[in-house]
Formats: sequence, C-alpha cells, structure tokens
Amino acid sequence: MLWRYIGKVAYEGTAPDAALRGVSPLFSGTVTTTYTASIPPGTPGTFNGQTVDFNHIPAENYFDFATRFNVNEHFDLTFTVINLFDKDPPITGNNAGTAAFNSGNTFPSTYDPLGRRFAAGARIKF
Repeated sequence: MLWRYIGKVAYEGTAPDAALRGVSPLFSGTVTTTYTASIPPGTPGTFNGQTVDFNHIPAENYFDFATRFNVNEHFDLTFTVINLFDKDPPITGNNAGTAAFNSGNTFPSTYDPLGRRFAAGARIKF
C-alpha cells in the first residue's frame, strides 16, 4: 500500500504583502455564466451559481495498492491499482498558471487527473 499525501496550497496573491508586490488574488466568489448560442442553459460542467475559491487547494490523499504472487520460483505476477479510491483532482481555474503546468484546470503533473487505473505485470526469471 502506498499513501501519496500532497499538502494544502495557498496562492501567493492572498499573502499579506501581495499588494505591495503587485500580485492580486485569483477569482473567489459566485460564478455566473452568460449563456450564448454556443453555451446553452443547463450546460454540464459549468460552475454556474456555485461559490468557488481558486486561491486555495486543499490537501489531497491518494492511495495505491500493489500485490505480487509467486507462482513458482521462476514466475511472478503483479497486480496494481493506482488511485484506489478514484479521487478526483482539485479544480484550480484557468488563471492559476500557464497551459504547460495547469492543463484541464488542474495540475496534472502533481495531482491524478486520470482516476483509478489498473496494471498487471509478469516476471520470468531464467
């Protein structure tokens, strides 16, 4: 069992000296969507009417599980479940970094955007 813990994060624009450094906070408040022909009312995946704070990311815990079976002295099987509890990554908004780091409104190099995954492997010793 592997426990991956990622501590909470606060955007530096919320620090007491942020205004002196010229850094402003990211969006915090209620989202209102302007519906158009390309975004009809009831479009899934929007934050319309929800109160969000993109200035803080809570701590995340991911659990992975792996097991190995020794079939005989020359053959092993390994089974792995990554992100055992299918934990979704935090949504950070599109202003929290460039697309190189913040792809899909999260940080995929830090958090797990793929969800639960399974892997299997075999090892043969000669």
